[in-house]
Amino acid sequence: MKSEHQKSRHRTVNPTNNPINFLQDVLLENRIIEKLQEKTFPGAAIQQSSVATVAPKTLVPLPNPTIRKLILTAFQPCKYFGTCVEANYQPGSGHVPRGFLGATANLEDVEAVIVLAEPGHPHPTETHDAETPEQVMKSAVDYAYNCYSTGKDLMHRNVKGFLDRLFPKLASDFDRQLEKVWITESRLCSIDDEIGNIGKRERLRCTEYHALRQILCFPNAQVILAGKKAQQSALLFSKPILCGAFSPPGCNHKASRASREEAIRQFHLRGGDHSSRNNFEKC
Repeated sequence: MKSEHQKSRHRTVNPTNNPINFLQDVLLENRIIEKLQEKTFPGAAIQQSSVATVAPKTLVPLPNPTIRKLILTAFQPCKYFGTCVEANYQPGSGHVPRGFLGATANLEDVEAVIVLAEPGHPHPTETHDAETPEQVMKSAVDYAYNCYSTGKDLMHRNVKGFLDRLFPKLASDFDRQLEKVWITESRLCSIDDEIGNIGKRERLRCTEYHALRQILCFPNAQVILAGKKAQQSALLFSKPILCGAFSPPGCNHKASRASREEAIRQFHLRGGDHSSRNNFEKC
């Protein structure tokens, strides 16, 4: 029997429905999660973005064409389907490579690449059924954008709050932030156990073929590896910044929250977000 927490995490919220009903569902879900979070971890409130929940956007900014070309290799479908464990390509039920977003302007404008673990299970009504690989990819981008912009899950809200701290002069301007950040996954497909793991070799196969090739396109970006699963790929990158996970249960730990604050500090000290660098150098 599912716990109250599990039920709240898998509430069905369909962005195509009436926007007012959609906002009510999202706000209710947020209140349920926050109450459960405080009950389970007293005094350990997760830092969240101050951005108000908004209705889903219809014209979602797509990644830079160079990045889109690389991403499309995962939708033809990826050559490693049938080799990678627990990797499924079932667009109708939401199982496609996904979880990436950003890099919506020039490649040189991207200052931070945030590498997460892997996408969680598709939401109950999530689907990416389309006729062409390009359309499936766009569906995945649209869905990710609306999840972040509406704060659908705790992870999305935590990342939004983190971006507000990385780029304080762009706080609450998500579209402008997406010009300066690329969010991706160390593994682009879901795994069977959301809080479990797969073998390191399995994860690195995806990281090397997808995330690494994407990251090499950004000459001015610092790489931020969020959580232990993403950090298995640390040796692939030059001096990455490490921080705790944005998703539960790892995001609830005090040390994880402190590590995210330190990651923000390191990002600015290394020259990220020129508008804030001087403030951190004076600390």
